[in-house]
Amino acid sequence: MQSSNILSHILSYLTYQELLACSCLNKHFQALCNNTFLWRREALRIGIGNLELFGEPLLGIQNSQKSSSSSKWKELLRGLIESKKYWPTDHSVLEPSDTNNLVKEFLSILREPQMPPPTLRRESKCLPTIFQELLTYYLIDESPAALPSFDDFMTEDILAKLFDWSERLENEFKGSVEKNQFTIARWALKDPKFDSWTLSPFRLSIESTTDTYDQEDDLCQLSQKFPLKNSSPFLIKLYYAIKKTSSVHSKLILASILENEDDLSLCNDYITKWNSYCASIKELNQKYQAFCTLFNEIFNKTHEKTPNFPPFSLLRPMVFQWKRKVFETVKDKLINTALDLLNKWRSDQIDEELSYLLIKIVQALIDHSVNELNVRFLDHSQFYTDGIYEILHQKTVVATLEYYKTLKNLPADKLSEALEKDMNIIQRVFLKRTQIEIEKIRNEIEISAWKSCFCESYKEFKAGICCVNSNVTENLLDSEFGRILFNVDFNKNRIRQFIETLQWRNDKMVENIQHFLKLFERKVELQEKLIDDLIIEEENEQCGFMLEQSPEERILFSLTNDISPQQFMGIVINTDLL
Repeated sequence: MQSSNILSHILSYLTYQELLACSCLNKHFQALCNNTFLWRREALRIGIGNLELFGEPLLGIQNSQKSSSSSKWKELLRGLIESKKYWPTDHSVLEPSDTNNLVKEFLSILREPQMPPPTLRRESKCLPTIFQELLTYYLIDESPAALPSFDDFMTEDILAKLFDWSERLENEFKGSVEKNQFTIARWALKDPKFDSWTLSPFRLSIESTTDTYDQEDDLCQLSQKFPLKNSSPFLIKLYYAIKKTSSVHSKLILASILENEDDLSLCNDYITKWNSYCASIKELNQKYQAFCTLFNEIFNKTHEKTPNFPPFSLLRPMVFQWKRKVFETVKDKLINTALDLLNKWRSDQIDEELSYLLIKIVQALIDHSVNELNVRFLDHSQFYTDGIYEILHQKTVVATLEYYKTLKNLPADKLSEALEKDMNIIQRVFLKRTQIEIEKIRNEIEISAWKSCFCESYKEFKAGICCVNSNVTENLLDSEFGRILFNVDFNKNRIRQFIETLQWRNDKMVENIQHFLKLFERKVELQEKLIDDLIIEEENEQCGFMLEQSPEERILFSLTNDISPQQFMGIVINTDLL
């Protein structure tokens, strides 16, 4: 009997006085159930723990919280509580108690993960975020050891039981539907909401071939709605449980972040929770190593023709859930806040706390622009990504051009000081690629300013008699500085006298000339391959990593764009598979 029917049956036995009391109580209870504070408190208590290790609130920022409906928090709380129903309870593989422990520990780690231990091997890999470090050690066996766990139950021990059933678990993937589910799970296939890849040359090259592949339509349908039945393979059901639980947690995180009315507090809160989530990924990835290993082994046995990269782990599905549920909603605020803080820093209207916030925002955007391959080339001047950092890079360059236009009327020496100060800011905040791009702009502007300054000084010069070091004079005559003056006046003797007079007076102009020549040398260096780039390339080539990625690698390794079934099938058909 339903609960409403039971209640009606009970009420039928009450007197009118008891019914009035019950009605009054019901009104109070209904009002209490519509209290947003209670539902919000319980949802945050269950879903989000103490994350002060991963970030602190901004000081001096008066931030109020937005009001929200109780129904939203009620749904989020229900989603957390009902997370258990997504987890498989196959008695022949795992006992219900094992499943309960898996769910309990998974939610516990999402709620309040351990801070990863510091990595000591950082001489050549100074990585500022948990996520970048996780990606760097992902494809090679150098991952630092995990912190010891003192839980009463151990996920590793529970999942190790799966190897006892490996043959049976493999036999569950005999049908085409199960294999297609496996493919979608293995590569996290999903049709993007906006297919920016539609016009790419690689897409055009596979359009004529994908229609002939029998499984493509099935993959497309499955990617729209992931069908799960009691007969679905156990590994697929466990994968789906991980994905769904991560999704529910991400929705709760988004709701808590959007409560911040102030954009600075919102961005700071996002960074704290993103770092916490990355720590959860790192910890869970280690605990679910047995599941991931078995998943990869069975997939390679049951799927003969599939690309050989990247290996499956919890990293990819969990990152995609965060990207879809959280990052896509707040990314514009992150970019706009970063640009606003940069402008304030340039105007000396920012304190140390907010300058550090700008650095953290940029690093968070970098996290959503890298993958296991290109993360090793972050300090390379040719590093390129189609992720969100590319948008920040372009907008920063445009904003810098506008800012430099306001400095052009300054005297050359004051302009040089202002540009040097700005370059120090850029180097603290942005990647090498952005630094180099802005340095090129800076050099052009500063060189042009010094040229004008030198020409004006030369025009005002009155020849005299002096005796100074002739070697220095001849060197300057043969330098770019001398060529500038020759463009103004072909009188070599007068130019020589001008240079000698500057030396004789011990004029500050001599220092400015040396600074100008260094700028010109740097301009030539920037047009050629940088020595830092060569070192980065050589170090990574020894580990088998290349700066240039194939079109297939760009698609399959991307943590930025959702991979559609059409893209995947095009790669399967058009590449030589190992």
